[in-house]
Amino acid sequence: MPQLITAKLRPWGNSLGLTVPREIVIKKDLKPNDIITFELKKGITVKELMENGIKGTANKVDIEKMRLESKKMWGMD
Repeated sequence: MPQLITAKLRPWGNSLGLTVPREIVIKKDLKPNDIITFELKKGITVKELMENGIKGTANKVDIEKMRLESKKMWGMD
């Protein structure tokens, strides 16, 4: 069964690199110079989702309104 992981691209010289989490390295018995195959998809951060809404909709989240509602819900107002 394929293993799904989320990784952050980081600068690596003039390129970008991914770090494979240690638990995956151990579980899959990965070694330096192993060839791996992966599917590349760009994700979206919660901040991007809140600022831009969901594609195909006109909805955007008012971040300040959400922050205030969350504080009120948790009794922190």
